[in-house]
Amino acid sequence: HDGFVEELQSLRRSSVPVTHASSAEVLDLVVEEGNGKVHKTRDSLETLRLRLRDLRYFAVGFLVVSILLAGLMLAYRREL
Repeated sequence: HDGFVEELQSLRRSSVPVTHASSAEVLDLVVEEGNGKVHKTRDSLETLRLRLRDLRYFAVGFLVVSILLAGLMLAYRREL
């Protein structure tokens, strides 16, 4: 993800002289490229958010199963 940030910063730096240029086509290309990178970053962040959500569900499930197994082991030990 650091690459995205560096690319966006580079694009921002390169767009400064373009904004003062008289060519609207060049400015449109820079804006379009920037929008593409923003959408790519949003997609990447959404994928990461979904992965973290799934990991959170797995961790909660693992914790619940672990607690149940520990309880069963304690109950079995008391019977002995």
